[in-house]
Amino acid sequence: ILNSDEAQKNEKACTQAMYDEIMRWHTLGAFKRMPRKIATNVIDARWVLKWKLVEGKRIIQARLVVRGFKDLQAAQLSTFAGTTSRWGQRIVNSVAAQGGWQLFTADVSQAFLRGLTFKEAAQIKAEVHRSIQFTMPPGSVPILQRVPGYGDFNAISEVLEMLRCGFGLKDAPRLWNKVLRALLMDLGMRPLQSDEQLFVWHEPTGSSNAPGSKEASDNEVFAPTLRMILSTHVDDMKGAGQPEYKKRLLHALEKKFGQLKLKEANFECVGVMHESSADGSNVWTHQQHYVG
Repeated sequence: ILNSDEAQKNEKACTQAMYDEIMRWHTLGAFKRMPRKIATNVIDARWVLKWKLVEGKRIIQARLVVRGFKDLQAAQLSTFAGTTSRWGQRIVNSVAAQGGWQLFTADVSQAFLRGLTFKEAAQIKAEVHRSIQFTMPPGSVPILQRVPGYGDFNAISEVLEMLRCGFGLKDAPRLWNKVLRALLMDLGMRPLQSDEQLFVWHEPTGSSNAPGSKEASDNEVFAPTLRMILSTHVDDMKGAGQPEYKKRLLHALEKKFGQLKLKEANFECVGVMHESSADGSNVWTHQQHYVG
């Protein structure tokens, strides 16, 4: 995280990073203008500026975070952590090694902003009808005014109404997980009963058609075979599977959420380094990178 001296020395880069972040919110339809006088649940926001290493180059990344602890509806919301258990993470490695499948990890950018909208969530039984607004961090209004349609935004008489969960809200992980879970199940993956964030994909041996489908032969004997396994840790996914199924999964994810941050064979996931042999038959996990 940048300290104040670094932020001042890199003011131009920080301003550009903050503009890029606001544009991501705007592009995903995360907020709209609202008269302050009719706002009922106003919270403030802050910037988190971090150094990031992207393709060997050190850049500044900004994240707009609302201060969810001030949310008046927070007590009505359920707490949820969409994470695979520790044993679930290890099982993915074991299955990959047994099948000779190459491990991979995929990260969805701006995942929380791609979850259910508050309008969509309100249609689900027992969901809280959300009404929440936020103000821009101090000094950020001129950056917001560069966004199309916000050139005359007045911070005195207006606030921004949230249409989607942003970073910092208590219900953001849950609304994101509902979208991800629906996509995986539409593909044919199913969560384990012992770990609902660990998904498996079974299909019959010798057939790409599920039992009972019109294309399946009445006389065909179906032996469900594991084709893929996938763990989810909020917006970080780790999996392994047959190439055809891996390709179908990644295509569906990118079609829904845009380009993924994809790494294969050797990578860090949930703080653990994963190193795979060329044939995928061996997986070594460690945390030696923390020793330094």
